Amino acid sequence: MKQLIISILLAVITMTSMAQIKPEVSETVELMSILSRTAGFQEYRMDMGGLYTKDTEEWFAPHEKHPTVGYYQTLRAKHGISHDAVMTMAINIVATNGTRYAETHSLFHDTAGLQLMADGSE
Repeated sequence: MKQLIISILLAVITMTSMAQIKPEVSETVELMSILSRTAGFQEYRMDMGGLYTKDTEEWFAPHEKHPTVGYYQTLRAKHGISHDAVMTMAINIVATNGTRYAETHSLFHDTAGLQLMADGSE
């Protein structure tokens, strides 16, 4: 009887938590991932995304010399940005009135270079 109650309880908890999961795509996470790949960060150059990875690489290849990529490489050299720091940075970049900027960490106060690529500027 105890096992039946536990099984029912686990089933209800599982069904309840599954209903709360909402898959989303974050533009800032995608931007930072693609920017990291374009900037040559080895940890973002693994070919695990199939056609999506190939398509984004081809699309952004002409922008390898973009000032944003150089700025991002400078951030990496100066502050050691890599691995999870990239995604931490991504989730701290917010959109306000169509402009992306970072607001929570002193490292991210100078985001002019990142804004160029986010806004589609050349």
